[in-house]
Amino acid sequence: MRKTARSSGLAAAVILAFGMPLEAFASHLGTKSATCRLKECTYAITVESCDAEGIHPDYEYIFVDKGAHVLKWVIITPGYKFPPQGTSGIKFTKPAGPAEISGATRISDTEFSVKDSNPQGKKKVLKYDIDIVNGAGTHCVYDPSVVNE
Repeated sequence: MRKTARSSGLAAAVILAFGMPLEAFASHLGTKSATCRLKECTYAITVESCDAEGIHPDYEYIFVDKGAHVLKWVIITPGYKFPPQGTSGIKFTKPAGPAEISGATRISDTEFSVKDSNPQGKKKVLKYDIDIVNGAGTHCVYDPSVVNE
């Protein structure tokens, strides 16, 4: 397992205990994070191997400003792709499969997008899985986070 803050529950508890904003906390741990302020934000996924330690999205946490945004992921490593339409690619997990997230779309073998409406602008961690497939058809899964601010 890579040394990153993958447990949003623990991170939230530390933030509440120490009064540190989640973005600052993630940065403090050396966890990569970015804030989406544009209507569409694109993030790369690099794959070294077909396991959780081998999948490397640009950012562990994506912070999303209030309002509607399209979040798009692009696999940049040859030989890997998102599963066929109708299966997961980027799948938000419970309880985060919220009303804010809609329009999950496999754009191409290597591109996947979702719409995040974030209407209230309240801070909320949304867990999701990245599901990609290697050339042999094996599913490779990883679980970073989106944070609606």
